[in-house]
Amino acid sequence: MSKNLNNRELYIIFIRGGINMSRYLANRNTREIHDLTKKQKNCKIEEMNPEHKIPLESIEQVKEYIKAGYNGCAWCLTEYNTG
Repeated sequence: MSKNLNNRELYIIFIRGGINMSRYLANRNTREIHDLTKKQKNCKIEEMNPEHKIPLESIEQVKEYIKAGYNGCAWCLTEYNTG
């Protein structure tokens, strides 16, 4: 489920009755990470297969995924984009 607020998208994922709110979203298919507070139209997050979405809660988790071979989105996570 997603809710748009002032051009920012926040994904809320329900897990066993709890709510997990994540700032970052990794795509296990493309191995790309998005910052949902800086989302751009070119990110095409709405087109992502829900099964490929991995919520990340902190920049520390983003850094772990980057070390594991993921890449920052060229549009919304440019500081971790390697081209």
